[in-house]
Amino acid sequence: MTQKISGAPMYDGAPFYSKASAAPLTMGINPDAPATCMKWLKMELRYKQYFCDADYALYLKNNGINPDDIYDKATHELGILKTVKAILQTLMHDISYYRTIETGFGTSHEAYTNLQKAMSDIRIRIREVEREHKTKQSDFTYFV
Repeated sequence: MTQKISGAPMYDGAPFYSKASAAPLTMGINPDAPATCMKWLKMELRYKQYFCDADYALYLKNNGINPDDIYDKATHELGILKTVKAILQTLMHDISYYRTIETGFGTSHEAYTNLQKAMSDIRIRIREVEREHKTKQSDFTYFV
């Protein structure tokens, strides 16, 4: 017995069908595998494939992160947030490209406003993480 997967793409004019007893689609993600920095970046981007993995890897390397490293919050969080910010900045330069991926916007202005909000949110998160790292650097206070 087969069932049509709601919202599934069409292949050769026919909808994609799956067996009812098939495992759920997981987008190729193994939930038992440790999260790499590349996977964490994709999670931060809500699995939107704005660029290819090679481009994402380049963005991560520019922020001092190896995409294949196992994600460690203390070590990688700030760099990944800065990578997300860089990707969003790139998308702001080409709103029409952004609208091809995020199709829910009626106008370019709506898309740009959405990107501005995302940029504002990521800047706030970066400041919070930087503040957290500064307070964790030393438990001692020097008196003069």
